[in-house]
Amino acid sequence: MERPLFIELIHRTKSILGTIDKLAQLSRGKFSDREFGDFFYKAVTKDIEKHNLLLNTFSKYIESTTPILKRDTVNRLIEEVLKKHQVRLEEKKTKIFKKFEKDLPETMAPDEQLKFILDSLLQYAMALMPADGNIEVLTQSVLVPGEALKDQESFKKNGKYIEIIIAYTGYKTPMEQSGKGLGVPSPQEDVSSDLVYRLVDMIAKKNQGTIKYEVDERESKYKISLQLPVERRKAVFYQSTNQ
Repeated sequence: MERPLFIELIHRTKSILGTIDKLAQLSRGKFSDREFGDFFYKAVTKDIEKHNLLLNTFSKYIESTTPILKRDTVNRLIEEVLKKHQVRLEEKKTKIFKKFEKDLPETMAPDEQLKFILDSLLQYAMALMPADGNIEVLTQSVLVPGEALKDQESFKKNGKYIEIIIAYTGYKTPMEQSGKGLGVPSPQEDVSSDLVYRLVDMIAKKNQGTIKYEVDERESKYKISLQLPVERRKAVFYQSTNQ
């Protein structure tokens, strides 16, 4: 029996128990012997509570032991990060352009670490952007040449990666850079020397990924490319029993 059928059966049974409880409550005062009516109602509700406890436990057991296939995690996390900073983006009148690959594969990076990387890179971009700028976010799966993988032996045969690109408009001159002194480099500085960037880069490398930073000074446009290896196994999660 499939999980959805089990859950539906549990919900229907609980609905029936709820109906029985209401009927027992209505019929409680219909007995000529009031004491027996109270006894009948208490006996019925006690049995209902026992069955509800059993159904709730069974439902949590199913949720905690049934694997759910992870889907579209990268795109979902990007949306969450953008929503988190929506107010600040609106204050700066920043335009957001998104182009997400449909059915993007899962990545090896844990969700919380990937979310930290995305959140840090977005804040990094916002700190370097003028008002009325724009941010472009793109996701795609790519094949990385084997020789470009260096020491990542486990991926030399496959070479399939997920690429997340964050492109944004930046300041034309260092003088316009408002984040000076806050650990945020101007576009002309070596971005790898920035503490925040180095921390994010370290986490990416820990997950066998890479981060590249490109500058187009002519158009005052900057691009951060994050590449992470695809999870070749089926990625699953288990639903929280607190929900």
